[in-house]
Amino acid sequence: MKQNLRVDSDGRGEIVDLTVRSVAELSESLLLVVFEGRAVPPQPGQGSGRLPQPSYGADEMEEELRETRARLQATIEEFEAANEELQSTNEELQSANEELQTSKEEALSINEELNTVSAELKGKVEEIDKAHADLRNLFRSTGIGTLFLDRKRRIRRFTPPMAKLFRIRESDAGRPIEDITPRFSNVDLGERIERVLETLEPSEVEVQVRGEGAEQASWYTLWISPYRTMNDRIDGVVLTFTDVTGMKESEEALRVERNYAKSIIETVFEPFVVLDPDLRVLSANQSFYEVFGATPETAVGERLYELGKWGEGSREVIRRLGRILPRNEAVEELEMELDLVGLGSRLVRIKARPVRMEGGSTDRILVSARDVTEKRRREREKEEEARQKDWFLAMLGHELRNPLAPIRGSLTMLREGDLSEEASERLLDIADRQARHLTRLVGDLLDISRITEGKLARRREPVDLVRLVQDTVEDQRAGLEEARLEIALELPEEAIWLEGDADRLRQAFGNLLDNARKFTPEDGRIWVRVSAPSDETAEAVVEDSGMGMGSEVLEKVFEPFTQVSDGPEVPGQGLGVGLTLVRTLIEAHGGTVRAESDGSGHGSRFIVNLPRRKLGAGPSAPPAPAAPAGSHSPRRVLVVEDQTDAAEITRQILEMAGHTAQVAGDGEAALAAVAEFRPDVVLCDLGLPGTMSGHDVASAVRANPEWASIRLVAHTGYGQETDRLRAKAAGFDALLTKPVSPEELRGAVAEAVAAPRPSSASDPVGE
Repeated sequence: MKQNLRVDSDGRGEIVDLTVRSVAELSESLLLVVFEGRAVPPQPGQGSGRLPQPSYGADEMEEELRETRARLQATIEEFEAANEELQSTNEELQSANEELQTSKEEALSINEELNTVSAELKGKVEEIDKAHADLRNLFRSTGIGTLFLDRKRRIRRFTPPMAKLFRIRESDAGRPIEDITPRFSNVDLGERIERVLETLEPSEVEVQVRGEGAEQASWYTLWISPYRTMNDRIDGVVLTFTDVTGMKESEEALRVERNYAKSIIETVFEPFVVLDPDLRVLSANQSFYEVFGATPETAVGERLYELGKWGEGSREVIRRLGRILPRNEAVEELEMELDLVGLGSRLVRIKARPVRMEGGSTDRILVSARDVTEKRRREREKEEEARQKDWFLAMLGHELRNPLAPIRGSLTMLREGDLSEEASERLLDIADRQARHLTRLVGDLLDISRITEGKLARRREPVDLVRLVQDTVEDQRAGLEEARLEIALELPEEAIWLEGDADRLRQAFGNLLDNARKFTPEDGRIWVRVSAPSDETAEAVVEDSGMGMGSEVLEKVFEPFTQVSDGPEVPGQGLGVGLTLVRTLIEAHGGTVRAESDGSGHGSRFIVNLPRRKLGAGPSAPPAPAAPAGSHSPRRVLVVEDQTDAAEITRQILEMAGHTAQVAGDGEAALAAVAEFRPDVVLCDLGLPGTMSGHDVASAVRANPEWASIRLVAHTGYGQETDRLRAKAAGFDALLTKPVSPEELRGAVAEAVAAPRPSSASDPVGE
């Protein structure tokens, strides 16, 4: 409060008291300012120009104050009312402001949503544009013909290939499809479209499109399906044409190849079968059905191991077959026992391969089965033959060395020792006997070779079996007695006539006697019996009390190189070819031979049966013996031989027979000697040193007419039939196979001179 404040107003001064009060009850921000005026007292000496103001008393002032307060209270109340209205308005404004703020936020949110929707719509529009562009490019570039029709079968849209199939253009849009003629006629297109629209089921069919000009016909797969809108409403059909010409051609080529492969498989003798993963038969060739005794009706669908009787090794085969597809592995030559229809138990070799199928087809297994029973048997036989040959070579060395030792010892003693005539004669007998043994060994080997080639030569003449067996026993008697064996001979008084080769039959019975000697111990006994059981058959039996044979030996006793024991150390066994020769020679005469034995230690019996000569066909007496070889007149003989010792021995034998002999060491020397010596007979070795062989010498002699009377005899270690044919072609009159005895040599020279020369190359070359 401020008092006595002087206030000038309208040129006069007034004294006022200033009071400022807070009106908190109305508003904390309102203040009440009160001015109370008082008259300014006059200054002394100053006159008053106006009338003096009346002075107020306290009552008037209080009354005025009360009125002022009343007015002020009314004003305050009005102010408060106005303030309340202002507060209410302010609250409404605040509420409105809040609502506006909320509306603003909502508007912003809506705006953002609109922006998002706008962006999405823009993206969708771009996707639709892109899809539309893709669809347009697809229509233009695809090789698949597609045609869209509405429910009234009017053209809506189509891809370029349809222009070729229906000859339509862009301007044909809206035309009914019936107005356009397609290039195929094997399908009622309208009927199929109507059926699809009725059933709403797609339709598929193959159509052949006619070619135009040089164009080939084509094949298409036509697929007709309902056209569905986005709300799944049917609004027409879609026709799709897929070119399957290449596939058709591939199928045809595949069919041809399949038939070709099937034809090959059917012509193969080996069984082939195709299995599924469960080892069930899918297909097989005819050989499979024949071997397994089945038919396609009974085998297809059955498991492989249910066909036939599977024996040893089958479990492993089935296990391995089951692993082929899971492990993608092959089966290589597994063997098993299998009981095959009509063949019995056989050894079968299985091979199998996985066959991977494409296109979702089930993989398969290709199996081949080969019957290797005979192959295995031949392999075992070859192994046995190899073993026997190895044994044979060892025995051959043993057998060849045995006679060579006494021969060489006898010759050494004869050369160096001062021996008596009796001792010298005994040594000569030993050397001669061992030499004959060597000759027999070599002869047996040569005969085995001829037998192998089927070229064993034999003559056919009347033969007295009784006389032949008796002579053979006498020839062998010295050797049998030396081995301290007793021989009993039982012969009929009358002759038993056969037709055959006496030398070959003598060789056969000699081998039987020699076999009995080898396997009969000292003080043993050998029986030889000859009889005629019937008018058609003659029988000869050679029996011994020797070591005998077990059943396993009896089964193969006549096979080449068969031995009673497996070791070459067993003395006297020989080469194992003697009995083979016996069987071959007897069978060549139409007879049979069999071996019997009661077992080891009980001896052996060999029974020979031969056909007899027909009654009245045999001579009443034995044929007259041939004239002695040395009875012919002396001849001039040229010996062509490169081995000096052999040539000298041959020359001496011929000179001892009364002939004049000369030796030439090679072909050129032989021709010179022929021109100078003028021989009657040329005894020529085929294997000569130098540029000319024995064949060349013979050809040269035959080419000279002046030498036409000369007889040519080949003298060689090569005695095969091919050697004889080649010698005959070269011009030889006869062929002698080394080693040749002195008797054979003298006889061959005499016969060559006595016999007339062949007039043609077809005449045989003799032995």
